[in-house]
Amino acid sequence: MGTGKKKAGMLKKIVIMLIVVFVLFSVAGLFDERGKETVSTDTENNEAEYNLIGTYSWTQGENEDTSGAEITLYYDEAKNLCIYGNSWAGASVGEVGGIVTDLFDDGSIAYIDEAGAGVTIYPTASGGIRVEEHGMIGELEATFSGEYQRVMEGTENLAVLEDTDSEEQTYSYETDDSKNKEQTIGDMTGQYLFAVQNYPYENKKKADKLMKTYKKAMKADIDQFVYLEEVKTGFILGERKIHYKKTVHKEDAVYRYFGKLNKKNEPDGTGILLETWTDDAYELSNYPRYITAVYYIGGFKNGFQNGYGIEYTKLKNHEYILAYEGEYKNGKYDGNGITYQGANSIAEENISKDSMMFVNKAYTADSEVEKLFPYYNGNKLITYPVILSNKHYVAAFKNGVPNGKGKEFSPNTYQALKQGKDYLYLRYDGKFKKGSYDGKGTLYFSNGDIQYKGKFKNGRYHGKGTLYDDHGKILHKGKFKRGEVE
Repeated sequence: MGTGKKKAGMLKKIVIMLIVVFVLFSVAGLFDERGKETVSTDTENNEAEYNLIGTYSWTQGENEDTSGAEITLYYDEAKNLCIYGNSWAGASVGEVGGIVTDLFDDGSIAYIDEAGAGVTIYPTASGGIRVEEHGMIGELEATFSGEYQRVMEGTENLAVLEDTDSEEQTYSYETDDSKNKEQTIGDMTGQYLFAVQNYPYENKKKADKLMKTYKKAMKADIDQFVYLEEVKTGFILGERKIHYKKTVHKEDAVYRYFGKLNKKNEPDGTGILLETWTDDAYELSNYPRYITAVYYIGGFKNGFQNGYGIEYTKLKNHEYILAYEGEYKNGKYDGNGITYQGANSIAEENISKDSMMFVNKAYTADSEVEKLFPYYNGNKLITYPVILSNKHYVAAFKNGVPNGKGKEFSPNTYQALKQGKDYLYLRYDGKFKKGSYDGKGTLYFSNGDIQYKGKFKNGRYHGKGTLYDDHGKILHKGKFKRGEVE
């Protein structure tokens, strides 16, 4: 009995000691070991900490005529260098904020958004900053441009490192504990990011022919890019069709267009659909380049996409992927083609966070990114690069959907990340009708084993076929009806 009590007492002491140690470590964790100042923000009840570099401001005037601005530089919890600021001029207010997209050898930094607006910040000898605004931020007279004085000091320092032993420039930030985050353009592009004309298209011969028109566009006078409006035809119970026509009403435009027009001012022949931009924004841009997006390069007939073409789509932020490559008829996928279902998963992992760095290097016509943004020394236009995209359907199409013989592919993200390369498996191989499995076909598991082989109707097992489990065991061999054993 005595021995049992002693053991129980010792166990109790051990538990108490463990609790004390846990509490001490928890309390210690509330403080940064470097004694940095941290600021806590609460957005939708999710707390996040950032490490302050400094807050800077300038003001002028009195009462209603007061104008000024305030800018804060900080590192977020993911160690991204960030900027937040607001400016005012009377009732006019502008706001800027986001992850800094460039750091330069002279100590300056830049943040530019997808519309081409943003700021470049230069350190001054007095410990303040000088800010130059690019594009239009906010409204009316509000501006960020000016000389700022530091009004709040943080504990972080900015540093830009240059890799002198390499031809590639290395961008980095350095904090007090000298933990650096370094990335190079060569490492991040790899085989995942391509200039529009360098993408590994499936039909290289036809794609190369289209890219001749693309190169002409990048050298053409900016006045040759007309505005297009969308024209919809068809009845409520009939098939609605969409084609394009030139318009002088910029507010109605859905695209800028480079290419031939017929007598009705409709695209006719090989042409390019680009994201709209205003001539004022183009002319007033302080940069030697103006970036836009390509949405389609290919054939047209009487305003409709027709013949071979390549369609692009926006994934998010500044990331673009392929949507379709193949034949069109009356504005719809029709004939042999390939649809895509998103970015290559490894490409997303390597490029997503850093796409804006490439974009902002391109704004300044930096020779380092000419591979992604070729400069043809014509107009100021450049276009966003394209991320390697995952195939979805490789099939015959009719009225925009698979119809006839084809294949469907699906991504396996787990295997992709595990193997360090993209993993796309064949999901279905067989006949389609109006977008559904219909006729003879084979359905596969993600490991390549057969799940079902036989006949389909409206996307379901229907007719003779064999169904397997994921170990290859036959579950049923015989007839099916509407997806069920008959």
